[in-house]
Amino acid sequence: MGRLRLRILDAPGEGREVVVEKNRVWLEDIGVQGNAEIVLDHGVWEIRSEEPIRLNGVEVSGGPLTPGARFHAGGSEVEVSGIEADDEPRKRCPFCDRPVKVQAVKCPSCRTFFDGDDGEAGPAGERDLRTEAHLLALGFWWRIISAIGVVSGLTLMILGLVGGGPGLAVPGGIAIAALFATVYAIAAGLSRFRNWARVTGRVFSMGLAMAELVLLMPRLAQSETEVGKVAEVARAIAYFALYASMGWVLKGARARRVCSFEYADLVAATAEVRASMTRSFFFWVFAAILGFVAFVVLAVLLLA
Repeated sequence: MGRLRLRILDAPGEGREVVVEKNRVWLEDIGVQGNAEIVLDHGVWEIRSEEPIRLNGVEVSGGPLTPGARFHAGGSEVEVSGIEADDEPRKRCPFCDRPVKVQAVKCPSCRTFFDGDDGEAGPAGERDLRTEAHLLALGFWWRIISAIGVVSGLTLMILGLVGGGPGLAVPGGIAIAALFATVYAIAAGLSRFRNWARVTGRVFSMGLAMAELVLLMPRLAQSETEVGKVAEVARAIAYFALYASMGWVLKGARARRVCSFEYADLVAATAEVRASMTRSFFFWVFAAILGFVAFVVLAVLLLA
């Protein structure tokens, strides 16, 4: 990032030198009179203000600060006495493409943490097909499940309307259909790498994971055999691991990058490259679960 050295040219504080080390700071925060902020933008120091300031004798709203430049922002007149370069190794933020320190865990520009499923967000100019596959697989199976849920809710509502269902069939059916319709919208957004769908899907996944833990004790209390209790614990652990892993993937830096506006431009520029959802373990996990459920339902129908 480097340092920006400023020297006060008039009273009060005449001759005093101020060093700016942050990439965004207000003049009053560094003891300089004036209503403006100094920003380091893509390696260039700039001064910005909502009110007109004088920079090198010209009235402007902002501009670059170079050695020898002078500005007056409603307070003291200040001169840029020097700019010190920073030779520390840098990497690019995968979200805003600003240079940041290699050891940084948070981008000082866009305030995004560099935490992810493997600690890396991937090269800024390359497609992350593995993460794309995860999002596509989740979007595909969530749409299948939510479509079944919507149909089930509407069926329950219709049964309530014609008098063949329980008393709360109509409001219950509407609530179920609305819930799964929302999940369908999230799934469709994930398939299109929309960030709002990633955030919502993460909250939804972690909510399901916590629900498994909360509901485990009542289920154990209802189970009358040791085998049943072991089965309930095993089932809760398996589903908790699945939901938590979905939330972890959606939280990670790789998923955030794939769902960013910059990545959308990259996808549009490389439309011939397509990720396969079958590369995601989520695809096969959901396929196995739904396949097993379908087998059980079919067996019950045949034996009935």
